[in-house]
Amino acid sequence: MDLTDWSSRRAVLVRLQRELKEQYPEEDYNIFVFGSYIRNDFKDGKSDIDLVLCCQDFRKRDQIAVFLEQYFKDILPCYI
Repeated sequence: MDLTDWSSRRAVLVRLQRELKEQYPEEDYNIFVFGSYIRNDFKDGKSDIDLVLCCQDFRKRDQIAVFLEQYFKDILPCYI
């Protein structure tokens, strides 16, 4: 998948948000994306994707972390 333009990177995030809400509908966690992925200096195939997951429930946090890893492994295998 080519992620050189913002619309492609945004589509990955929109899909992630949709799938997260389906799997974890409660609003007791937040995921923040930062770094080059949301700026204009992202380099497809070279840059990483920076995320912060905030959740008070440690078990749920671990489940979401596994979900995120699998999501990016499936959709963007070159980034894992």
